[in-house]
Amino acid sequence: MKILILLLALTSLMSCKKDDESGCYDCTMEIITSVNVSTPGYPQLTTATYETCSGNESGQTTATATQGSITATSVTTITCNKK
Repeated sequence: MKILILLLALTSLMSCKKDDESGCYDCTMEIITSVNVSTPGYPQLTTATYETCSGNESGQTTATATQGSITATSVTTITCNKK
C-alpha cells in the first residue's frame, strides 16, 4: 500500500507544470556614478541582470552626495522586459 501511495505522489509531482511566468520580467539595472571634478576611473558603470515576478520594476532614480566642493551623482536605471 505504501508503494502505491509513493507512486501516486511521484506521478503527480512529475506531471506538475513549471510555475506560470506570465507575470515575470527579465530586468537590467545600470548604475552610473560620476563626480563633478576630473577623477581617474569616473564615470563608473555597474550593470546587473535579474528576474522578477513581482511586477515591472522599470524606472530611474538619481542620488547626489556632496563633500566639500566634490559632488558625486549616481543614476540608477532599471529596464524590464516581459518574459
